[in-house]
Amino acid sequence: MTVNQILTKDFQFINNWTNSLITDLNESQWMQTLPEIGTNIHWIAGHILHDNYWHSIGWVTQPSNEFQKNFDISRFEKYFKKGSNPLIFIEERPSRGEILESLSLLNAEILKIVKNITRDELEQKTLISSPVAKNKYESLSFAVKHQMLHNGQIAMIKRILKYV
Repeated sequence: MTVNQILTKDFQFINNWTNSLITDLNESQWMQTLPEIGTNIHWIAGHILHDNYWHSIGWVTQPSNEFQKNFDISRFEKYFKKGSNPLIFIEERPSRGEILESLSLLNAEILKIVKNITRDELEQKTLISSPVAKNKYESLSFAVKHQMLHNGQIAMIKRILKYV
């Protein structure tokens, strides 16, 4: 199996798992916050979207023109970047529907990238200095691992709130 095939398989797996965890919940369930952990599914899903953009596109390659026309990362920065507070700006945040639609666009673009990126490109430094990766392969690999962590949080929240 090539590196591209492994990354493709990893992204397909993690995205399918995330979708299976979040798409069956309504907006109210997304917003329910557990005081013990201070977060909710809405923030986690938005954070996955935000960070996957940076780890898989922003630090790796230029996205397609079509993607750029339909996706604006600045719409998500304020609400979902690392260190943002899941408990503020609740009314201003993108809706569940907007997040799901944007995740779908983002995941399709990421799959195109990982299928077509060359081995030489994977070994190149990230386009912008990354706090977690020295090269593009490490950045893409981290995106999957980071999403896996947050999928575990979503699954835990669903169990505690008895959404399972």
